[in-house]
Amino acid sequence: MACRIAGVSRSCFYEFKYHVPSDRQIRRLLLSGLVADIHKRSRGTYGMLRIRAALLREQDMVVNKKLILSIMRELGIKGLPGPKKRRKNLVNAATEEDLICDSSFSLRCHDLGGTVSGWEEL
Repeated sequence: MACRIAGVSRSCFYEFKYHVPSDRQIRRLLLSGLVADIHKRSRGTYGMLRIRAALLREQDMVVNKKLILSIMRELGIKGLPGPKKRRKNLVNAATEEDLICDSSFSLRCHDLGGTVSGWEEL
């Protein structure tokens, strides 16, 4: 009777009533509590890698990075962004054109009293 009022079949009702969570669901619930606790203790600074290291250090649990990231997304928490990746300043870097024998290079060779082949003799 209650199933008709709720609009569900009897099999769905009993499935919900006697459902036993799988090992995977239990582990995920346990980890979500631990991840939230570690993130809270770090005052919101720890990200996925540091949380993973803390779980390994404190709980001796090896956890996949993707699982921790998924749990963090589910909980809506993020760590602080890391340092910006530095790019190399290529303004004064040598290029192919600098390596080609040009007039200034031959002038430098003549200032030393030789030619390009004269370098070998020095």
